[in-house]
Amino acid sequence: GGDLPLAGTHWVLQVITDDAVPRTPSLTIDFGSGGHLSGSDGCNAFHGTYSADADTIQISGRLAGTLMACADAIEVRARAYREALQRTTRFAIEGVRLRLYDGTGRTLAQFTPAKR
Repeated sequence: GGDLPLAGTHWVLQVITDDAVPRTPSLTIDFGSGGHLSGSDGCNAFHGTYSADADTIQISGRLAGTLMACADAIEVRARAYREALQRTTRFAIEGVRLRLYDGTGRTLAQFTPAKR
């Protein structure tokens, strides 16, 4: 068993700050090898870069993406998700759960792997 790796796992957002995320549209992130990441904020696909070591992570500034207009509620969640990613400084993986934290130790986002 052990913990899932950060890179190579297709992570699906479950909780942002303290709000449960509806199953559709799913908000995702994939940390690739070589420091590239991609994902979906529920409205648009995005991609960017990151650097991570044992438990610290830095996700690059502008998460570039497609620019589709979406319903307000989806748009608001999408923006909150991208902002959370940009504020992340630390991560922890416990079994199948990935948590992202800000500099004060507050949990910003929680993910589980996509069902295969």
